Amino acid sequence: MRLLPALILAVFLAAALAAQTPARPQQPTFKAGVNLVRVDAYVTANGRAVPDLNEADFEVREDGVLQRIETFERVVAAPSTSEVDRDEPANVDESNEAAGNARNRHYLLGYYSTNSKTDGKFRTITVRVRRQGAQVLARPGYYALSDAEIAARARADAPLDPEVARLNKLLSTLGTERPDVPLRIAAGCCFESSASDGAPGLALWVTAELDAATARTMEWSGGADAEVTMTPADSTRPLAVQHSSIEPAVPRFNVRFRDLHLLPGDYRVKVQLSRRSGDTGGEIAQVRVRVPDVSATGANVLGEPMLFRRGPYTGREFHPTADKRFRRTEGIRVDVPVAGPVDLLNAQLLDRHGKPLRLELTAGQREDGGQRFATTEIALASFAPGDFLVEVTVRRGHQTEKAVTAFRVVP
Repeated sequence: MRLLPALILAVFLAAALAAQTPARPQQPTFKAGVNLVRVDAYVTANGRAVPDLNEADFEVREDGVLQRIETFERVVAAPSTSEVDRDEPANVDESNEAAGNARNRHYLLGYYSTNSKTDGKFRTITVRVRRQGAQVLARPGYYALSDAEIAARARADAPLDPEVARLNKLLSTLGTERPDVPLRIAAGCCFESSASDGAPGLALWVTAELDAATARTMEWSGGADAEVTMTPADSTRPLAVQHSSIEPAVPRFNVRFRDLHLLPGDYRVKVQLSRRSGDTGGEIAQVRVRVPDVSATGANVLGEPMLFRRGPYTGREFHPTADKRFRRTEGIRVDVPVAGPVDLLNAQLLDRHGKPLRLELTAGQREDGGQRFATTEIALASFAPGDFLVEVTVRRGHQTEKAVTAFRVVP
């Protein structure tokens, strides 16, 4: 008796679908253009699923036109793995009923429509089975794609603009800025004027910063000694080692690797801090740096931007920082290493989508330890919390380059 309601429901649905007009149906349909049109067909006979049909047993028509079936698949739904949802058969009759349920067994048909128009109109689908007494339940049709929809899909599938991809990558680094990280480091390429021919040579800058809350704990009250190593990414042997220190009042430092004749490629920079007081523990952090191939691109003008912070606890001086989070009570300075003098210099503030903001930035040049920088300063008092980008553009002769860095304003 339990099969009777299911049989009545299946017959009612089949009749309703057969009588449906081309008007937009309320049940879900799907869109297709030149892609394969897929149709799920549930076939029953006397209220039970029909499991032994072949491709030749089906006939598919679209708007009354016979279609050639290109793909055919029998689908058997896997049983639920949830202990709550699983309904185990209690006897042989229930087992047979589950096996005959059309929801558990159906056919997946695929065809390429003979109608190649991209008009966005509704197209009816009729599925018949060449078997006496068989009933078919299938989707009533689909809406073809319009020219506008096809163009939108093409734009969505197109490769991401390199500039947009670069900005997204920069902004993604802000997501790794967590408040519970005790040691942060940042590193990048810069230029030194110590080359034998007077031309700028490649060097590497490294900034390490101990979290302020960590620096105030008893374990770090005596400061720490720092060892900075630079190692090619494909090696375990350090190429160079620098030593520095972190003091309780100044929990940060900046070092440079000079005169290394760096080859293009990836390098690992590791900072290891050893506490001077308490136990012999410390902190270790590392970052990967890529050295560009200058010979392949010509004389690069810009290096990697460096961030500096000025706030209530730093006085009037800017201090190097590896933390890209800033508060509104602070100011930020961006220094971009420059290979020699430049003819034109500009800086602008961008939102997280790369759109220029109205705040005007003043760009200038400064020198520090034989290194020339393009620099700009920003007061953050008027900023709302959010992610921002600073873009520095320089031109020397016919060559123009841009350097972009990201920062986050936090409450």
